[in-house]
Amino acid sequence: MMWIYNEKPQSTPLTLQFKQNNQVALSFKTELNFTGWRGIAVPFRDMKGSATGKLDKLVITAPDQAGTLFLIK
Repeated sequence: MMWIYNEKPQSTPLTLQFKQNNQVALSFKTELNFTGWRGIAVPFRDMKGSATGKLDKLVITAPDQAGTLFLIK
C-alpha cells in the first residue's frame, strides 16, 4: 500500500511503471482528483502488462501542473 497526499486536485492521473531491464513490465494510473491523504493498493495481477522475474526500477510520472504531492510507502 502507498499513501498519497495531494495539495490540490489534478485532472491528469499519476502514472506508476515497474520496469525490468529498462522495459515497462507493469503499470497503472491513479486519479489525483482529491485533496488530502488517500491510500492506494493495486495488486500486480490488476496492473496493465505482465512480468516474470525481478522488477528493477519504479518510475513515477506526475502531472505537469502546479501543486505538491507526497508519497509514503
